[in-house]
Amino acid sequence: MREIRVSSVQPLRQPHLSPFQGERDRERARQLVEENVAMTCRLLSEAGSAGCDIVCYPEDMQGIAHYGYYLDDPELLTGFLETVPGPTTERIAQVARRHNMNVVFGIFERDGEHIYNTAVLLGRNGELLGKYH
Repeated sequence: MREIRVSSVQPLRQPHLSPFQGERDRERARQLVEENVAMTCRLLSEAGSAGCDIVCYPEDMQGIAHYGYYLDDPELLTGFLETVPGPTTERIAQVARRHNMNVVFGIFERDGEHIYNTAVLLGRNGELLGKYH
């Protein structure tokens, strides 16, 4: 029987704007999303360096979920939506390939006219194995 090492990663804090306190600076929000994606890649790499075969990261790895509550400014959320596969998926795929591991992570996805809180499964070669809406 083959041993499989599984890891669950939970960041302690994801920086984000506080729209209910009047923060709407798109450029600052973009910087914070980039910090969150970079942190995701770092944490996944640490798990990969520890020999994990599959790593599970929580939903909303970009840290944008709460932007959807600010209903008078919907673009605060929709401006950060991506397709899957897309640029962020590819960044995570690079980590999966580098460490030869499977990765599960959550991202807000635009699929046509729909918005989904999507769970993505990437294989050891970084390939998209599936997604769940």
